[in-house]
Amino acid sequence: MVARAFAGAWERSGMRSFDMDVLPERIEAEVDGTRVIAWPMLVDAGNAVSVALGADAEGADRSTRLGLRRLYAIAARDAIRHHLEFAAGFDELLMTWIASTGQGRDALMAALVPTVAGRAFVDGQPAVRTPAEFEARLDAGSRGLSASAQEVLRAAQALHARSVEVLEALDGAVPASWRECVDDIRRQRTRLAAPDALNRIPWQEVPNLVSYVAALSLRARKLRTAGPQRDAAAMAQVARWEDELARAEAALSAEGRDVTVLAPFGSLLEEYRVSLFAQELRTPVPVSAERLERAWRDRPRA
Repeated sequence: MVARAFAGAWERSGMRSFDMDVLPERIEAEVDGTRVIAWPMLVDAGNAVSVALGADAEGADRSTRLGLRRLYAIAARDAIRHHLEFAAGFDELLMTWIASTGQGRDALMAALVPTVAGRAFVDGQPAVRTPAEFEARLDAGSRGLSASAQEVLRAAQALHARSVEVLEALDGAVPASWRECVDDIRRQRTRLAAPDALNRIPWQEVPNLVSYVAALSLRARKLRTAGPQRDAAAMAQVARWEDELARAEAALSAEGRDVTVLAPFGSLLEEYRVSLFAQELRTPVPVSAERLERAWRDRPRA
């Protein structure tokens, strides 16, 4: 119905600047007597931005913010890189990053620039919708680039320092009976401290992400001191929910629907991991198997 109503008028790719007259919040048309509503949105395509139509206002806004972050990263790339390279702590972060990810300076810059752009130009502000608004935001945000760069550097250092702690805790030979637990810890570390980790979540969730990796470090140390029995039992309790979440995400993705509607449950599952493997760290709210059951039953279906 949406395709019939708008006939591809809001489909575009390869944008590297905000060169459209306006990005409206919503558009309407009538097809066979039925009113059709869609939400034009920007879509981050990695090294450029696309335009598409969203099925709801919330999803379109979320996508547009990511798209704007990419456009600002392109527009302010050189300035952001300058502030990062001369920021206190950059060299320390680079060493930590290499140890955590195995990647070098260029990859670090590629990961940090969009995050800084988001902090300086997008986060906590209304989405811009015209070229004039884009340029005004670029001018205003540029004055705070140094502070934004420092903020992102501190977050990245905290995340990847915890990641290195996990690797250090697992260093050396381990008994064959530990292999399943060790493999799971390594998988979780790779996922949580991925090179693009700070770009995959809203900024306000970064402290939680760091705490999840800290919990993983504690889990690895416990494995060294207490053996695999309790770890394996806790891992089995989590496995069912990981499978449920993966299947649900795959189903939504196959239907072209927004998988981020499952993000709140994913966050709750991470808190459940903390409660099982690293109780000492506490969680913002108590998480139990029963609470996960309820949250899964009540999850949004997009």
